Amino acid sequence: AGVGIISLFSSATALASTIAAMGLPTSGVRQIAESAASGDETRIARTVVAFRRVALFLAVTGALVFLSLRTQISHVTFGSADYATAIGVLSLVPLMMVLSGAQSALIRGMRRIGDLARATVIGGALGTLVSVPVLYLMGSAGIVPYLIAIAGATLLASWWYARKIRLVKVRLGWREVIAEARPLLRLGSAFMVSGLVTMATLYLLRVLVARQLGMVAAGLYEATMALSNVYVGFILAAMGADFYPHLSAVAHDDAECNRLLNSQVEVGLLLATPGLLVMLALGPFLLQILYSEQFVAAFEILRWQLLGTFLRVVTWPLSFLLLAKARGRLYLWTELGTNLFYLVMAGLGINYLGLTGVGVAFLAMYVFHLGLMYFLARRLSGFRWSGRDLRLVG
Repeated sequence: AGVGIISLFSSATALASTIAAMGLPTSGVRQIAESAASGDETRIARTVVAFRRVALFLAVTGALVFLSLRTQISHVTFGSADYATAIGVLSLVPLMMVLSGAQSALIRGMRRIGDLARATVIGGALGTLVSVPVLYLMGSAGIVPYLIAIAGATLLASWWYARKIRLVKVRLGWREVIAEARPLLRLGSAFMVSGLVTMATLYLLRVLVARQLGMVAAGLYEATMALSNVYVGFILAAMGADFYPHLSAVAHDDAECNRLLNSQVEVGLLLATPGLLVMLALGPFLLQILYSEQFVAAFEILRWQLLGTFLRVVTWPLSFLLLAKARGRLYLWTELGTNLFYLVMAGLGINYLGLTGVGVAFLAMYVFHLGLMYFLARRLSGFRWSGRDLRLVG
């Protein structure tokens, strides 16, 4: 039950962070990378200063709104106001997540990939060292401090490496900040809505599992989702740190875009497949070691999720093509369609197969998404799979 509560709190704060950020981390990478490519130190500084001020404003505003809606959020998430106070305290999490996302976007935009990797690893390690003992010693009472500690560690690590980026001094009035921020928010709004759709889907799905199957089932689902995504998620995040800015820089050259897409799919498959096979073979053992013997029953859903995760590796680079070409509205519609399909399939899966049906729906979603993204990539750049990619998938 404790894992289920953590998952619901995490979903609520992640959803709030996505709304508050307004797509700034995604659009900011593109804007900062474009300024950095110009080599104009003043232009770079103006972009970064405006970006940071907007991020601070959005972070504070998002936290205050989350705090003011704590009772309503508790009712929607848990069916009562019992968790309103805890949710109010958790308003610190969206604040820190928006700021850390902005710092990471700055590091990515400047293509300091080594610093980004170090910030990610150190933030994760520091968060684990601080938060896990809190949860162990305090039990369920430590859930809120646990989540705050993780967000705080991530913010601290991202700030430490972002501060190393040296900029010339510039002064910007609010009118100039607004002028610099307008393209950031215009493109970012489409990314924000698409991110919101994804987060809202995960949030609603967790609530659906908890309401229909109980908190124990919600904990099992959360455990399998974390296990199926942790290895591949780390690989994709590491590759995407440089792939997105690089693809954006050549977005006008379809042939080069297609070469990069095929290359990225190949690298992703070579890195991810061995780990996925290991998890398929040792899934029950891993669930028992990482959680407890009671979680071994979740292996049935984990198998389906791992198959879906394999397809995620294949389709993931194609999604960046829409971002690189600034097709924000089209990207939004693809995300909306894919997530609606996932919710419908998950609802049917729960009715007919119980918790396993959620895993089957996850695989079905990525089959749908792969077909959709390949069709769009063909239309946008004439993309075709390379022979090597087809052999690897086969």
